[in-house]
Amino acid sequence: RVSSREAVDGMAEFLTDAAQSHTTAHNPSHAPVLYLSTGAWNVVPALRSFLERTHFPTGCFLMTDFGPSNTGWFRSGPEHKRRELRRLSRMLPHVRWLLVGDDGQHDPEIYAEFARECPHQVAGIAIRALSEFEQFMSHGTFDAMVPDALWTVPEQIPVWYGSDGHALLANVRGRGGLPRLASLIGTDEDSGPDGAGPSD
Repeated sequence: RVSSREAVDGMAEFLTDAAQSHTTAHNPSHAPVLYLSTGAWNVVPALRSFLERTHFPTGCFLMTDFGPSNTGWFRSGPEHKRRELRRLSRMLPHVRWLLVGDDGQHDPEIYAEFARECPHQVAGIAIRALSEFEQFMSHGTFDAMVPDALWTVPEQIPVWYGSDGHALLANVRGRGGLPRLASLIGTDEDSGPDGAGPSD
C-alpha cells in the first residue's frame, strides 16, 4: 500500500533542492516536477498524499492505464516510461530535464537511452542505488554495482549515483552543484523515489 510506504532517506530533500535550483530573483517558482510511474492512475490520490506527508515537491503525475493493451494482456512499464519521455521531448523540445530514478526499475537503461537520443534535452541523471534487501528482491543478488547503461551516457551529461538522497546531494554538491533546470522528472519508485560517467 502506498500509504504505508516510507520515503527513502534524503530523497525529498534532494528533489526539493533540484527543483529549487531553477529559482532566481526574477523567477521565484521552482522547476516543474513530473513523477513518471508505472503505477495505474487510480493510485494517484494515495501517492499524492504520500508525497505530501513525506515533504516531496509538488508535481504532476504521468501514470499508466491498468489492464490489457492493444498488443497484449499486460502493459510494459519500461515502454510506458520510454514513450512518455519521447512524448515530452516532442512536446517541449526546448526543455532540459534532470532525470531521477533508481537502479531497480530499468531507469538507468531508459534514461541512458533517452540521453543518447536527445542529449541536448538532458541536464543530468541521478540514480539511487537499491539497498541490499531491495537489490536482492529485484536482481537476486546482494552485490550492488553501477549499472552498465550509465557508462553509455554522453560525456557532457553529468551522472550521479548514490545510496540515498543524502549521498546523491553530497555527490552533486561535490561536483559543482546541479545545472540550472527547465524541469525535473522523478519516479515514484525512488521516493520509496560534468562527468565522463557515473560517480559514487
